[in-house]
Amino acid sequence: MKKLLLALMLFFVSITGVYASNYDDAFYGAEKIKDIYIKKVSKDKTQAKQPQFIRKKSDDGIGYCTEPFEVMKYNENYKSYSENQEKHLGISKQAWDKITKIAYYGYGYKNHKEDKWYSITQIMIWRVIEPDAEFYFTDKLNGKKIDIYDKEIKQIEKLVEQNNKVPSFSFNDLTFSINSTNTLTDSGKVLEDYEIESKSDNIDVKISGNKMTVTTHDESASFIKLKRKENYNRPSVVFVDNKHQNIMTPGKISKIDITIKVNVKSGTIKINKLDLDTNKKFPQGEGALIGSVYNIYDSNNKIVDTLVIDNNYEATSIKLPFGKYIIKESKSMQGYKLDLNEYEVVLDKNNTHKELNLKNEVYKGKIEIYKYYDEKLEEGVSFEIYNKEGKTVKIVTTDKFGKIDITLPYGTYKFHQLNSMKNYKCVDDFTVKIDEVTKVKRFDLHDEKFSAKIIIKKKDSQTGERIVNGAIFKIYDIQEEKYLTIDHKDEFITINGIIEIIGQENLANIVSEEIKAPAGYKLNKNKIYFEVDDENEFKYEGEVPVLEININNEKEKEEVVPKTGISFIEKDIYILEEDKRKIKLTK
Repeated sequence: MKKLLLALMLFFVSITGVYASNYDDAFYGAEKIKDIYIKKVSKDKTQAKQPQFIRKKSDDGIGYCTEPFEVMKYNENYKSYSENQEKHLGISKQAWDKITKIAYYGYGYKNHKEDKWYSITQIMIWRVIEPDAEFYFTDKLNGKKIDIYDKEIKQIEKLVEQNNKVPSFSFNDLTFSINSTNTLTDSGKVLEDYEIESKSDNIDVKISGNKMTVTTHDESASFIKLKRKENYNRPSVVFVDNKHQNIMTPGKISKIDITIKVNVKSGTIKINKLDLDTNKKFPQGEGALIGSVYNIYDSNNKIVDTLVIDNNYEATSIKLPFGKYIIKESKSMQGYKLDLNEYEVVLDKNNTHKELNLKNEVYKGKIEIYKYYDEKLEEGVSFEIYNKEGKTVKIVTTDKFGKIDITLPYGTYKFHQLNSMKNYKCVDDFTVKIDEVTKVKRFDLHDEKFSAKIIIKKKDSQTGERIVNGAIFKIYDIQEEKYLTIDHKDEFITINGIIEIIGQENLANIVSEEIKAPAGYKLNKNKIYFEVDDENEFKYEGEVPVLEININNEKEKEEVVPKTGISFIEKDIYILEEDKRKIKLTK
């Protein structure tokens, strides 16, 4: 039967072009395996034996019987085949695939070094090739059946079953951060059977047991190619003899290559610098946001980057590995308080860019203005506030209590009064500086009464020329119903035809009364009404308003005065002998 089957197979092989390889070799029966016994039972045959190693003469490599009830041929060459091996053995493709895996994972695989593993592997191969027969271990030669190696058999079966199993992370794109070391654990526990075939230059990869460590360097496209380790450098080979038992040797099994795509990514942190009050990228007052400094700390509290706010009121970090970071402000700019808060940011594959709006509080100062006139609080007085550049910041007005409450940011400001009570002067412009220590500044402002310089000029009613000779006036305040007293004087004498009254305030309804006319002129009995009013039109001497009043006098008729009878009293004063009158003569 074996000869007929083999003849048919060889015929098929010849017409399909399959040929023998150069693995031809001879085998010999090597050492017997101590204390292990096997029994083989088929429908028509029963054999009991103590197993022994079958080894090749060329290199002492092991072989396994593929015909359990056939006679072994020792020390003579077998014909070898490394392709279509199942056809030469007369078994199915599935059966061949399974016994090659049993041979691979059996004796010699990892810790399967003890002799018992050879016997276990052999029995498992027979059970696949002849499933209708029984193959088992006995307690002695031709003894009772024992299940002594069930655990080992299950271990090999599991390995065979997992043969096509790949590392648990094989079919997922991996994403790692730049400049990071990442460890992957194979939950399927097969990674140890794989090795690195190739990788991209921007990553380093190491395999240790069922863990793979990947270290990244830059963001170039990356990959890892794994291949299953091979315990053998040649395929499983069958050795065929038409008369004797066929033999197989263990070899490579189905090749598995895995290519894993690796995404190397980095993260960045961007800071937008805002004013706390306005929530805008622009400082208040004379404060500054540009130039503020932030430090970025990693999980080890190490500074990994320092950001300086640029002219766009923002700053972006370098490329950072994934992880948790803390952002702290280390330097604020003029006019702004240092932000003492800490901001946590987590960068990962789902969050590669984080943008923060970080705010600073400007230093502010409160200004209180109390506005008075005549010691009374004044409502409705407005002030225009200018900044350092002369631009209007705002206009504020006293309330019914004569008060202004305003808070201004860091900077220097000028206050300009826009209005006042009638006949009161606005206060001079004043400057207020708000700095880091300013809390409240109070100003008690008093309006001064409007005042002017009064000039009374005596003129000839006919010629309009100035009358030099002295005249005497009194000035009556109608409102107060009393004569005006200045510098303890209530009479005012013209000097060179002029009376100057300096700095008179709020003189309303004033009457000028001439009580003595200039020499040679009639007394002007008219009462001249005038008032110092801020609505009048004034001339100005520098910044001093001047109110001019012209009072005319008519000349008296000339009297003939004899040249004689005039006595000299003092300079320019003479007395008439006739009527004893004192007169002043001018040149």
